[in-house]
Amino acid sequence: RQGLARRLLAALAAHARATGSRRIWLEVRPSNAVARAAYDRLGFRAVGMRKGYYPAHGGREDAIVLALDLGADPS
Repeated sequence: RQGLARRLLAALAAHARATGSRRIWLEVRPSNAVARAAYDRLGFRAVGMRKGYYPAHGGREDAIVLALDLGADPS
């Protein structure tokens, strides 16, 4: 809760832009509300779902696929 994830993702986005990348992709568990809120604040948007992606107690958990368009500076 000290902004480390935000700084790391901002550095990743800056590096990705500098090397010509257009998008950053990641997956997050639907049950991880804290991470989902952080990614939303950083500009990531849900673009898909991977069914049964993560192992979970009693079975599998889906993954929300997120993308950050690097065409605009999120900071």
